Amino acid sequence: MSSGSLTERLIAEITENPELADKLKKLIENVTLTEISRELKIYRQDIQRLSEEQTRLAQEQVKLREDFQKLSEEQTRLAQEQVKLREDFNKLYQEQVKLREDFQKLSEEQTRLAQEQVKLREDFQKLSEEQTRLAQEQVKLREDFNKLLNEVKELKLSYKRLDKKVDRMFGAMLKGFTDLSQFAGMTFEEFVRRFLENYLKDMKILPKDKSLTSTIIEGEEIDVFSEDPPIIGEVTSFTQSTDEINKILRKAEVFRRKYGKEPAKYLIIMTTRKKTYRELEEMAKKWNINLIVGKISG
Repeated sequence: MSSGSLTERLIAEITENPELADKLKKLIENVTLTEISRELKIYRQDIQRLSEEQTRLAQEQVKLREDFQKLSEEQTRLAQEQVKLREDFNKLYQEQVKLREDFQKLSEEQTRLAQEQVKLREDFQKLSEEQTRLAQEQVKLREDFNKLLNEVKELKLSYKRLDKKVDRMFGAMLKGFTDLSQFAGMTFEEFVRRFLENYLKDMKILPKDKSLTSTIIEGEEIDVFSEDPPIIGEVTSFTQSTDEINKILRKAEVFRRKYGKEPAKYLIIMTTRKKTYRELEEMAKKWNINLIVGKISG
């Protein structure tokens, strides 16, 4: 049976039976109201969900706006940092350029120092060779100096021997001329003064226009005297003690007090004993006194 026939039959039944039509109408109305109520409930639930969703979306939108604001601020901050990074990068780049220049300078300086080091090594080598040469020369100079020192020692010994010979010769001459002075009407002191004066002039100690005299200073009688050059002398014909040394030292002291100068000291003795002579000679060396003895007896 077709659906069209079923529908036609149903319409025919409803037309023929009004009560059935009323029941059917009520049934349809009830079904429709229930369905509508159910649909409305569903709609309300959907609207509630939509409202909640809308509220949630609104909250999320607010949150998104806040996040967007934060993101915008972060983006602004990042942009500023990017600018700063760019500046820092530029500074770093400039610093890198400067470092490269400094490195280049350092490399050149290192090369120069290496060259100087080579030159210094060469100079050091030359200096070492020069030092070796100087050391060798120093050894030779030391040898020459030792030879010269030995020669000086020999000369000193020769001079001492010669000085003793001169002293002996001077003493012998003094003795001989003293004997002659007795026939010339001169005292021994006068003769010694003239004899010593000529001797000192020959030795360029006493100028040609100067003379030796005698004088008295502070009660001390000085047999041989010269103020300029400063000279004093003690003359005696005989002694057997060292008192004459003390006399001339005392007279030298009064000379220094008066003239403020240190005089050359001469002790002239005509005759003394051998033992006394040795003592006089030792003291004369100690006090820098020129000792002249004419005759040494046993």
